[in-house]
Amino acid sequence: MLACHNFWHWAVYHIERGEHTAALDVFDSQIASRVRTSGAMLDIVDACSMLYRLEMEGVRVGQERWEDVAEICRPYADDHMLVFNDCHLLMSFLGAKKSGYAERLMSSVERLSSSWASNAARHGGVR
Repeated sequence: MLACHNFWHWAVYHIERGEHTAALDVFDSQIASRVRTSGAMLDIVDACSMLYRLEMEGVRVGQERWEDVAEICRPYADDHMLVFNDCHLLMSFLGAKKSGYAERLMSSVERLSSSWASNAARHGGVR
């Protein structure tokens, strides 16, 4: 279950050493294939964060990689299990330049937060 995450750490190691091509190779050979088959949210956030980290290092990872990951993320845009997950989904949508997906996610978060706020107000706030 943690194989993808272990490969993510390996890729982070390569990034820290300035070996961006090696990190991208780990993404392509291990992380991308695992995220496509596992359906595990940990694998999904690992794929999103790896592409984002590489982009922050100045590596252009390519539109196709972003689009592949964004399509894997799309079905989870209304789940809101963790804000951490939502942030990673947003990374993929923005990286893929899928503004409609990003807007859908943010609208869903806004609706949910409004619902929580009105619930808290009705019940006297958080105690």
